[in-house]
Amino acid sequence: MPNQPKQDARERRIQVAKSIRKRLVQHIANGRTTDMAERPMLNSRHVYTDPAIAQNEKDILFLQSPIVACFSTDIAAAGDCFVLDDLNVSILITRDSDLRLSAFLNRCSHRGTRLVPPQPGGHSINLSRILCPFHAWCYNLQGNLVAVPGHEGFQDEDHHPGLLNRRHLTPVSVVEHLGLVWIQVKGALTSESIQGYLGEFAPELEQLELQNLSRVHSHDFVANTNWKYALDTYCEGYHFGMLHRDSIGDAYYSNVSVYEGFLPHWRISFAAKQLEQLQHQAEPLWPQPELNAIHFVFPNTLLVVGNLEQGEMCVRVFRLFPGDNPGTMRCDIAVFAPGNVVNDPQRVAREFAYNDVDSPITQEDYRVAMEGYKNLQNAPDDFELVYGMNEPALQAFHQAIGSRLGHIKIRST
Repeated sequence: MPNQPKQDARERRIQVAKSIRKRLVQHIANGRTTDMAERPMLNSRHVYTDPAIAQNEKDILFLQSPIVACFSTDIAAAGDCFVLDDLNVSILITRDSDLRLSAFLNRCSHRGTRLVPPQPGGHSINLSRILCPFHAWCYNLQGNLVAVPGHEGFQDEDHHPGLLNRRHLTPVSVVEHLGLVWIQVKGALTSESIQGYLGEFAPELEQLELQNLSRVHSHDFVANTNWKYALDTYCEGYHFGMLHRDSIGDAYYSNVSVYEGFLPHWRISFAAKQLEQLQHQAEPLWPQPELNAIHFVFPNTLLVVGNLEQGEMCVRVFRLFPGDNPGTMRCDIAVFAPGNVVNDPQRVAREFAYNDVDSPITQEDYRVAMEGYKNLQNAPDDFELVYGMNEPALQAFHQAIGSRLGHIKIRST
């Protein structure tokens, strides 16, 4: 059988959006029902508060698993260098003159000095070489040590033959796939392994054409809560009508959503109130939809897909990282849009004047997350959180963590 032509990404997005919309309209017609998990789920408070569990998460979820470091467009040109400083170990990613990516521990092999600081706004810096700010040890973009001032001070062929020949930067696995740059600090990461990691979720990311989107702006948000408690707030729309009644609750129904699992990843879509008018129209008369959904890449990255005023797709990216203890975390928030939009100062000023950190939705979510975490710290040892059947993405998130860590037991009621 001859190979079938690959479906156009935009056409695929439209078809996915139609399918999601149809399910959402059916939920509204059914009296505002929602997708359900099989049963409720219970989870111990210690999953959020226990320092040993928090350390295991850092080691296994963030160091031994693929992590989205940045978009390909963040480090597109020869000489671009990008620093990821959120994993309790600093990672330096480079693109050499042949446009090949490399990644290293951002640590000089002389005395351990950080070589390149993170750039403001989450941007890259363009370098022809990597120069240590302490003693000027110099490396090329492939991580090889190429110059050492006063090199004669390190020559000791009797006791340390070829000492400087072994002082290259420590490599880290890096793969560029589907418009994203992925790193894995411990263990090997290959094109084949990242494809296996994404599984059936890969076509859902591929259709987003992330390689065509560029960074508009980014901001950091630090909160005194557990990173999972904060991420939980993105996993359901059950709280829209109460917590966000004056913001997103005006435009979207509470507790009406479509969930699609590509475990450990998933996608969730919420029901806009304007969809209600479609339930009385024949489906062929419905207008063409655009994809609006949260795509979750395990363990910590949310791609919130939306649309601009002229119909172009944009993506707001939320990446949540654990802090120094179970009750601290950091969220990197960035906005990406097509290059023609990013290069239009008037549109950027008009459409991207907002800051997600200061938005009522973010402030309300994180206020609840911080207050809730305090209560979990002081709750009885046997206190358990309950995730409802109407919160399937929330259940899937914690099931995936429990499966990955092994020792965390999550009970179904």
